Amino acid sequence: KVKVKDPEEYDGSKPERLRHWLISLENFFLGDLRTYQEHRNRIITACSYLTGKALNWYEGYVEAILDGRPPAFLASWPEFKTELNAVFGIRFTRDVAVQKLEALVMKEDHTTSQYALDFEPLARQSGW
Repeated sequence: KVKVKDPEEYDGSKPERLRHWLISLENFFLGDLRTYQEHRNRIITACSYLTGKALNWYEGYVEAILDGRPPAFLASWPEFKTELNAVFGIRFTRDVAVQKLEALVMKEDHTTSQYALDFEPLARQSGW
């Protein structure tokens, strides 16, 4: 087990924060693969960091979970992430990334490596 910073809470109010939150969770899970090998443990842990409208969304499923009939996305970590992205993520991520790439310019005071740091994530999201 490796000491890893706890992820921050996610309240669902800022779609652009969801991706970073999910990455911080993945890193947290990598710190203790034995515990977080099971999808169920990942989902329960992730839900413990939900607040605000994201927690309200999850609370809507708690009764179904307690009755033994949880929705399918609560049994699979990849499906859970897909559902979170559908509900709270940026819509049309690819299109937004393409627009940002088209508008991206290298500023006079930036280095090539700074430009690459801006370019690379957008290129991945856009499929370029």
